[in-house]
Amino acid sequence: MLVAWREPEGPARFAMLLARMRPHGVPDDLREISSITYRLQRMLSNRPLLAPNDADLRAIATALAAHRRVSKSRPKPCSAPSGLRFRGR
Repeated sequence: MLVAWREPEGPARFAMLLARMRPHGVPDDLREISSITYRLQRMLSNRPLLAPNDADLRAIATALAAHRRVSKSRPKPCSAPSGLRFRGR
């Protein structure tokens, strides 16, 4: 199992959230790696144990760029028919 829900209605609520968010897609500014690293730095800067330093942000940007290259070279996954559920290993 990849996700453990605290409440029994968790899966249904998450499905509703996804259904509402998917039509909107990724926010335009998050299509740029620099926007992602900026947001991470801004959100975590007041958390001493989590705040990324400049080297961390460069490593994150490098990893995001590598992921972008890989994800663009792969075909899009097929959608499962409605009601079909996958099992984790």
